[in-house]
Amino acid sequence: MADFYNKTVDLYGRQFLVLKIIIAVIVILSIFNTISMSVWERTKEIGTIMAMGFKKWEIMRLFLLEGFVLGVIGGILGTLGGCILAYVISLVGIPMRRLRDRLPRGRFNSVGSKRDFDFSAYFDCRSPGFLLLPFL
Repeated sequence: MADFYNKTVDLYGRQFLVLKIIIAVIVILSIFNTISMSVWERTKEIGTIMAMGFKKWEIMRLFLLEGFVLGVIGGILGTLGGCILAYVISLVGIPMRRLRDRLPRGRFNSVGSKRDFDFSAYFDCRSPGFLLLPFL
């Protein structure tokens, strides 16, 4: 039984790793698209700023600062939205009655509790590590 469990955990770990990679690629491409469109739409403004005497590295610094500020604001809003959503899910719960009916009744079966699933142990928004998740 332990071998089956270890293989199942390993399989889920690999599946979630693939999902994390796909999500990371989507996020990186979205950020790249946002910054490149910002530069593309402002080519005339960039030319005007260069004509005023700004150097290329100063203009790049402006775009990097804009991207950093947008990233921090997005991370904060995403963390707050995730905390609120986790709290709502913890209050409402996710019913798993069909799964409970299909599980075999045995001495190791502990699904007979009143609450179906408690998400508060998994989504603790007060821990400092949770607040760093959007930035990883």
